[in-house]
Amino acid sequence: PKAAVFNHSCAANAFARVRLRPGQSPSVEVRAIAPIAVDEEICISYADSVGDVTARRKVLRDSFFFDCACDRCTREETTPTPSFEIEGDAAAKATALEASSDPTARLVYA
Repeated sequence: PKAAVFNHSCAANAFARVRLRPGQSPSVEVRAIAPIAVDEEICISYADSVGDVTARRKVLRDSFFFDCACDRCTREETTPTPSFEIEGDAAAKATALEASSDPTARLVYA
């Protein structure tokens, strides 16, 4: 499948989801979640990108059999960032964006 050509990044600039519609073949939809420059690689996150570098790498190693060396993981090796959870209004916005069929929809945090 063409969707298999996307590489992983813990700081992904896109996400992919499988669209299941009655009477139609499944399709993969890829949406940008950050600006993507011409010739920039489009990357998706293979796993939940919330959490610290050690936890993310363990999931990726156990599930996908590689050690992540993306820019975010490399940066966090020397300068750890705290993990966080999306709650309240932000979580509702993220859920609405994922459910949206509007290809121009964007998640904006105020």
